[in-house]
Amino acid sequence: MTPNQKSILVKLVLGNLILYAVLAFFVFGPPLPQFSDLIALLPTRALIATPTPRKPTATVTSAPSSTPTLTPKPTTRIVRAFAATTTPSQQLAVAAATGTNPQNPMMPGDSWRALGANSQVWYKIGDGGVHMDVALQSKPLDGVTLDIFAPNQLGQPIGQGTYQSQTGSLVWSGGYWQADGSWLARIVNSSPTTAQYKITSVVKDISAKSCNSYWEYIGDKYVYWTKCD
Repeated sequence: MTPNQKSILVKLVLGNLILYAVLAFFVFGPPLPQFSDLIALLPTRALIATPTPRKPTATVTSAPSSTPTLTPKPTTRIVRAFAATTTPSQQLAVAAATGTNPQNPMMPGDSWRALGANSQVWYKIGDGGVHMDVALQSKPLDGVTLDIFAPNQLGQPIGQGTYQSQTGSLVWSGGYWQADGSWLARIVNSSPTTAQYKITSVVKDISAKSCNSYWEYIGDKYVYWTKCD
């Protein structure tokens, strides 16, 4: 076969192929792409790639320029002082224990007490309309006197204790059935030494009885007496 013949044959074959391809396009539509052609169209990277995990980005907080200073709030403590309180009866009892004046007299009893030299002490021997038998014992007895004061009559004693040889003590008896107030006794130690003494008072209510009071001299002393029926 000559070269001209080969060229003619090739042209015929190519022309037929083109003709068949055009006819096939109009009859069957465009040819389906092959899988290999699709793969070739993809980019050079793999279609499905395993995602690379991202490292967490650390958040950096800038430190404050200066450290804040905390100023403590002043605390106020309220401290309340409570004064010790006593009832009127307790205050009276404390005051009555001194016997330094008629306003805080002591009470008679069976206890022996000491009375300093050139000193005096007051006692309450009765209250209201009563009859009293008062006795004062003292060691020594010389220089010791017992004065009796009627209620609300402190200007002058109404009687004094007189020596009773049987008991070796100073005694006084009396009272008034209509009296209102406290009967008081004053013990005076005019000696230069301390005296040990004890005073007692036996009280009997005579406010509802008929009584007579009177003054009487006993020796050189003027004594006030009360006699009740």
